[in-house]
Amino acid sequence: MSILALFVILAYVLTLLLRWSYNHSRVVGWPMFLLNRTRRTVYMAISFVLTYGSLIGIWYFFGIWVALAAFATNLLVRMVSIRHYFTQAVREYAEAEYQDMVKARANANVPPDELDILDRLRRIATSDDDLHMNELAMRQKAYDRARYAIKERVMRG
Repeated sequence: MSILALFVILAYVLTLLLRWSYNHSRVVGWPMFLLNRTRRTVYMAISFVLTYGSLIGIWYFFGIWVALAAFATNLLVRMVSIRHYFTQAVREYAEAEYQDMVKARANANVPPDELDILDRLRRIATSDDDLHMNELAMRQKAYDRARYAIKERVMRG
């Protein structure tokens, strides 16, 4: 195996790690140095060039079938990583949303003067229908809100 073939394999492994990191950042939040859209665009361009350059290199050195397997692996890493981080973020967000709904329900009959500022805001954000739901309906509504919020965060980039 030549040095160039080894370099192509290393570039391919690096692209898998970059894709995993990219999907993590899309769901959880961007690291400080990628908050700038220009830097993020450069990051995505470098990732694109490394991904498809390494796939072409794998095709050149190892043949079409190995390149197709590498491409399928790349797609699998993309799907698994985005699904993993998305479901994890939805679960965490839904639990926090549910806890807020439970606190709002517990403070439903307390006069506003006796509540702290967070509980007052929680009361404003919670509708009357939320206060009269059973536990299962509250969990489902919290999950739906979380899924929508995380989906919007991912779509915005």
